[in-house]
Amino acid sequence: HYFKQTNLRMDPGVVFVAPTEETAHDEGIEIPLDDDSTCNLKVLQSQFANAVGLRFRAPDTGRMRALRMDDCGKIYPPPQGWDNLTFIVVVDKKRTRDEDSRRVVATTRLSLRRVWFPVRLPIQYTLSHSECDSNASG
Repeated sequence: HYFKQTNLRMDPGVVFVAPTEETAHDEGIEIPLDDDSTCNLKVLQSQFANAVGLRFRAPDTGRMRALRMDDCGKIYPPPQGWDNLTFIVVVDKKRTRDEDSRRVVATTRLSLRRVWFPVRLPIQYTLSHSECDSNASG
């Protein structure tokens, strides 16, 4: 049983994406490509919330190179294609810092709500004679 070969590409493939070059080995993830071999920004953001694009280290220069993206959020592959390259997530640093600040504030608030230290204040209490008599007898 032979399969008929067509021009339709059934599986457009995946692109290997990591948060940083240093963590690519441990934290990299394969992101599926669309049928037109582009990477959809929304799919990328489902794994990296603050992603705004992708970049890679160009083999010819050794420098980081950004990938083109259109207004619809389609990220286009480099001229050499997606294969044999690790792509690094470009994040919106301001948004990341704002979220980190909110997370610290929320954690601090949670900590303050959860930690309760009872304080005993010295209370001066003078017993009346009748209370003394009832305490002594009972």
